[in-house]
Amino acid sequence: MKNFLILILVAIAVLSCDSGQNDPLKDHLELNSPDNTITLKTFINENGEILYSLTHNTVTKVSDSRLGLITTTDSLTKNWKLVDSRISSHKSQWHPVLGRLDTVNCEYSELALKLQKEDNNQKQITIRYRLFNDGLGFRYEIDSWDALDSLYITDEFTEFNIAEDVDALWARSHYKQYQKPYNKTKVSGIDSAHTPVTFQFTDRSLMAIHQASLWDYADMKLNRLNKTTLKSKLVPWRNGNAVNAKLPLITPWRTIQVADDTQELLSSYLIENLNEKSKIDNTNWIKPYKYMGIWWEMHIGTHEWNYGERHGATTERTKELIDFASENNIDAIVVEGWNIKNSIFDEDPANPTFSYLEATPDFDLEEVVNYSKNKNVDFIIHNETIGAIPTLEKEIDSAFAYYNKLGITGVKTGYSGRLPNDEWRHGQFMNIHHQKVIEAARKHKIMLNVHEPIIPTGWDRTYPFYVTSEAVRGSEVEAWSEGNPIGHPVHLAYTRLLAGAMDYTPGIFDIRLQRFADNKKIWHPRDDGTPKRIHTTLAAQLALYVVLYSPWQMVADLPQNYEGNKAFNFIKEVPTVWSDIKVLSDNFGEHIVIARKNKKNWYVGGVNGENKTTVSLDLSFLDDNKEYLMTIYSDSEETNYEDSPEKYSIQERTVTANENLSITMEKGGGFAISIILSNKQITSIQ
Repeated sequence: MKNFLILILVAIAVLSCDSGQNDPLKDHLELNSPDNTITLKTFINENGEILYSLTHNTVTKVSDSRLGLITTTDSLTKNWKLVDSRISSHKSQWHPVLGRLDTVNCEYSELALKLQKEDNNQKQITIRYRLFNDGLGFRYEIDSWDALDSLYITDEFTEFNIAEDVDALWARSHYKQYQKPYNKTKVSGIDSAHTPVTFQFTDRSLMAIHQASLWDYADMKLNRLNKTTLKSKLVPWRNGNAVNAKLPLITPWRTIQVADDTQELLSSYLIENLNEKSKIDNTNWIKPYKYMGIWWEMHIGTHEWNYGERHGATTERTKELIDFASENNIDAIVVEGWNIKNSIFDEDPANPTFSYLEATPDFDLEEVVNYSKNKNVDFIIHNETIGAIPTLEKEIDSAFAYYNKLGITGVKTGYSGRLPNDEWRHGQFMNIHHQKVIEAARKHKIMLNVHEPIIPTGWDRTYPFYVTSEAVRGSEVEAWSEGNPIGHPVHLAYTRLLAGAMDYTPGIFDIRLQRFADNKKIWHPRDDGTPKRIHTTLAAQLALYVVLYSPWQMVADLPQNYEGNKAFNFIKEVPTVWSDIKVLSDNFGEHIVIARKNKKNWYVGGVNGENKTTVSLDLSFLDDNKEYLMTIYSDSEETNYEDSPEKYSIQERTVTANENLSITMEKGGGFAISIILSNKQITSIQ
C-alpha cells in the first residue's frame, strides 16, 4: 500500500495543476512490483513524449525509452498531456492444463495513464502498465479517435533503451519464418531481431523482451536505432499498413522479463499471465503426448509426401508405425502426406489441387484411425496448406467435424509456400487466420500443433488445446541443409522457450544420417548433396526432452533406429509436462543443465556448445531422507562429436539429496538423467 499511496499523491498533484496552462508533466510517476524489486518510472517530457524506464534491484535495466504509435493520419508519439491516472493491484493463482509448473502465481501492480492530444480532446490514448515480480507488460488502448471507427497503423514507436551494452542472444528477424540461427553479441551487434531477445548483465542477471496476447495484430520485430536502443517494427501488410485496427483498439502487451538468474527466468509465467484465463471449462480432452510420425523419412529423402512409388503415408507403413508406438509407450502418431495435394514447393496458392478430406489412393484414413484406436494410440492428422489459406478456411469446419467424428484428437498445421497476395506469415493477415483455426478447434475439440506459426505469446492459457508450435529452426533443417549450429539448443533455452512450448522434434539417434543414405533422393533446394548430420551427440538428443519444453514431444527418428538401443528407454520413460524446475548449471549461451519434476520423480537434461565442459550438480533439490534410483545417459570416454557422436554410457545407482555429481559434456554433447523415487526411507542418525 505504501507504494500505491506514493503514486496516488503524485497523481493528485499532477491532476490538481491548472489544465489551462498545459504544462507537460516533468515529475516521474513510479510503480513498484508487489515484492518491491522492480520499479517502473514513467513521465512526459517537454515535447509531450511519453517515456518509461525500468530498474531491477535498484539497477537500471531499461533507460528512458519513448512510446507511441504511427497511423496513416497521425503520429501518436508527442504532444501528449496527462488527463487521468489510475492504479490497481491483483493477486490470484491458476493451474495450467499442460504446463512447466503446476501452480502459477499472478500478482501485479497496475498503472493506467490516460493521455490526450494537447490540441484535440477527441484524440486520447491509454497506456496500461502491469508490473509483476518477474517483469513488466505494457500496451496501448484507444477507445475512440476523433469520431473514427478504425485506424490504420503503419508502425509502432516502442523503444527499449538497454541501459548497458551487455551480452545478447538474438536471431535476425524475418517476416516469413523463425529459422535463422541465434547470435551471441553485444546489444550493439544486433541489427534486427525477432522476439524473444535475451540479455545478460554484468551481475549475471537476465532480461528478455517479447510480447503477449497477440490477437488481431502484427508480430513485433526489433530494429536497433543506436548503440543500445531497440525499436519495435511491425510486420506489414503488402499495402504498407501494419495493422488495420477497428476501434476500440487494444494492442498486444510488450513485455520485459527480468530475473536474478536463469532459474527465475525459466520459471516466469509473465507471458501467460498477460493473457485471458482459460475459456475451456472441460479440459479432459486436452492431453500431453510423446508422438511419432510419418515425417522424418521425407526429410532425409527416403520417401516423399506426394502420392507415387516413394510415397511415405501408406496404410501399410502407418500401421507398422502404430504397432511400434503401441509397443513402446508412445501416445500418438502424426501422418504427413496422407491427402491429395500439390507439391510443398507449389507457387500458385490461388489454384490448389488438394483437399483436407480426401486421402491418397494408398491411404485409408478411416481404417488407419480405427486401427490406431484399437492399439490405444491417438491419431494426429497433418493439414499442410501450401499457403492456400482460403481453401483451409473454406473446409476447416467440415474437416474438423469429420476428424472429431473419426476420433482424431489433434491437427498439426503447416504453411509452407507463398501466401495469397504475397502476404507475410507474421503479419495481421495470418494472425486473423490462426484465430479462425483456434475457433474451429475449440468447436470440434481438436488439439493443435501449429507449424510455420506466429511466435507464441501465451495463447495456451486462454486456449489450452493450443498445445505447442514450431516457430524455430528445428531438427528438420539438419536433414537437407547446413544444419543447426553447435550449441543451438542451448540458445533456444534462453530465448525461444520463453515464448512458449516448442515442437523442436528431438530424438534423432542416427546422428550422422548414414543408415539410409544410399536410399536418399535429394528433394530440397537447399540440399547441396554433401553428407548431412545432426549437430549434437546422441546423449544430447535425450537431454532435449527435458531442456526444450513441449507438452507434445516428438520421437522423431525412424523406428529402426530405436530398436535394440538402450538409450530409447529414457525416451519411453520421460514425461512431457512438469510441476517444478531447477537450473543446476549454466553459462549464458554456452551450456545449460535443467531439472524438471513430474509427480515425485525428477528428470535432468544438460546440453553443451562448442567447448567440452565438466559440470558439478548439487542434488539438494531432492527430498531429504529419501532414496532415489538414478540412471545417467551421458557422453562416454569414446564419444567424439566428429567421429563417434552416437557413443554413450549408461550408469545406474541409488542417490540421495546429500550428493553431488560431476558430469562431462563433449563438444555438442550432453546428458539425460532419470531420478526415480524408491520406496526406501532413509533414517537420520542424530
